[in-house]
Amino acid sequence: MRSISNRYRSLTLWACGLTTACSAEGDGLHGKQSPSQVSHSGPQFPGSGTSAAGQSIAAGAPVISCDNLGPTPSFGPKTGADAVVKCFFRPDNNNVPAATVEWIVESAAQGDLVHVRLTLNPSFVDNTYGQNAIGWLGDATKAGKDPKPAKDPKPAKDPAMPGMGAMPGGPGGPGGPGKGGHTFRDLVGSDHAEFKLTDASGRLVQQFKADYLSESSSAPSGYATLGVVGGEGRVLVGSASDIVAVSTSLDRNLNACGLADYTVDSPSTDLAYTPNAAAPRWDYRVVYDVWVRREAFGTSGFGSATVDFVHASPSKAGSHTIEVEPRDCPPDWPPYCSKPGGCCTIVDGSCVNTPPDDEEPACEDAACGPIGI
Repeated sequence: MRSISNRYRSLTLWACGLTTACSAEGDGLHGKQSPSQVSHSGPQFPGSGTSAAGQSIAAGAPVISCDNLGPTPSFGPKTGADAVVKCFFRPDNNNVPAATVEWIVESAAQGDLVHVRLTLNPSFVDNTYGQNAIGWLGDATKAGKDPKPAKDPKPAKDPAMPGMGAMPGGPGGPGGPGKGGHTFRDLVGSDHAEFKLTDASGRLVQQFKADYLSESSSAPSGYATLGVVGGEGRVLVGSASDIVAVSTSLDRNLNACGLADYTVDSPSTDLAYTPNAAAPRWDYRVVYDVWVRREAFGTSGFGSATVDFVHASPSKAGSHTIEVEPRDCPPDWPPYCSKPGGCCTIVDGSCVNTPPDDEEPACEDAACGPIGI
């Protein structure tokens, strides 16, 4: 397995505006973060692995460096800053979030930055692919059978992009998935997230697309996010110079976490996304982190961050793009259950019922893992 190259480390630290890794530990009053400052527990989607990536944004988790919280804070929540989390739902589903958006103001060498994080429900898309895809229609793991090589698919058009032929390595293209599967190439070159950031008066200040993963000769794995200036990234409103850093979970897995060998098959796991002993820090969730200069929001200050849709090509939901709207997160999340007959989850390696009321449904008829959106 290849280690992080000095060149890539330098680029990462330049993006953070730091001379040390992007890590923080804390007490909230002097550039650190105390438990009392944590305004929420973070997204409750499974699959974050054993690194600090699954913590609330308020913890100052080093999402670029992949390390545990470090003893010398240099990039973390600003003194007195509160973390905010909003859940985003399909209009026809009031119970199960399709995604969460978090934000907090942080301190860095460039000045104050607004850190925004989007986390997608793994039932929509995840970082499992190849022989070890989980929950993708047609994958061998879901069926409980030994994996079999996927047949070469026939070229087809991507329904999310009318009038455009299949991209190489993308859905329906060379190297793409077999029927209903998921490959590493599906996550390269087409997936992105579109953010809208407003000031405190409600004025739209930044709207941009963040690239998930593209080919990059400067990265140890040969792949990295190209932020808002390459791949699927672009700025629609505002200035690209105000967006100082972009990080995604798959970029972090492959490069910062030193797991560059997983570009064909992801680390194997189960329906509960139990960490793989050979790659325990692998984040199976699809996550986007962006840092924007606070000064870009002028005298009004930063207001809020939102997304109008979630996108993945392909997705487990059958549609590449799903419109979403913000609502409060479920008060009992986790656990929660939106299925009339109850849901099935994994606890200590066993599948158990999570009934919605006083019902006790049979677990055999329900699927373990993330609740579908």
